[in-house]
Amino acid sequence: MKFIALLFTILSSCCAVKQHAYTATSTAEYEYINTVRLMVACTHGAHVGTGVIMSYKYVLTAKHVATCGEGQEPPLVIMAFDLNRKQFPMKINLHSPTQDVTRLEIKGDAKFKTYARFNFEGNQPIGEPVCTVGGDDVTFMVRKCGEITPSSESYFYSTIPIVPGNSGSGLWDATGAVIGINVRGRWNPVGEKITLTVPITLVMDLFTDIYPTQHL
Repeated sequence: MKFIALLFTILSSCCAVKQHAYTATSTAEYEYINTVRLMVACTHGAHVGTGVIMSYKYVLTAKHVATCGEGQEPPLVIMAFDLNRKQFPMKINLHSPTQDVTRLEIKGDAKFKTYARFNFEGNQPIGEPVCTVGGDDVTFMVRKCGEITPSSESYFYSTIPIVPGNSGSGLWDATGAVIGINVRGRWNPVGEKITLTVPITLVMDLFTDIYPTQHL
C-alpha cells in the first residue's frame, strides 16, 4: 500500500489541465469542469482513464477503466481528480448490467461542486458536431471535436479518435449535454480511427435512482 500511496502522490503532483481558451459561459468550459481524470491502482500496476460527473456524489465512466481486467481482483485504489486537481477517493457503486459503463461513488462526505447535464432523448443525427474531454496521457486533459458518423449498431460512432486515457470520457453535443460515454476505439473502412460511444439511453439503469423520473 505504501507503493500505491507513493504512486498516486507522484501522479497527482504532475496532473494539470492543458491550457485552453474559452469564455466563462462557453460549452468547452462546461465540459472541462464536469470531467474528472481517474487513476486506478491494481495489484499488477496502475492505469488512467476519464469520467463524467453525473451528480454531486457520482461519476460515470467506462467499466474497463474502473476494473483491473477479467478475473482480476477489484482495484486497490480509485482516485478522481477534478479541474482544480482536488482529489476524491472513489469506489465502484454500480455496473450497468447490459453495457460497458460503471458508476463510481465518492468515499466519505465530500461532494463535487457541479455535475453534467445529460441528453436522454437518444436521437442524434449523422453529422452532428460532438466533442470530448479526456486524456492523451497521464498529465493532461484535452478537448477534441468531430461529428457523428453512420453505424449499423446501437452505439454512436464519431470521428473523434480515441486514445489511451480517453476511455470513460463523455461525448458532448453542441448544447453542452452528454449524449454518451466513450468506451473504445475502432477503425473505419478507410483506415481512420474512430470512437465507439455507449448512448446514455442504453445505460438508464445507472440514473433511475438519482434522477427524477420525469427527466429520464
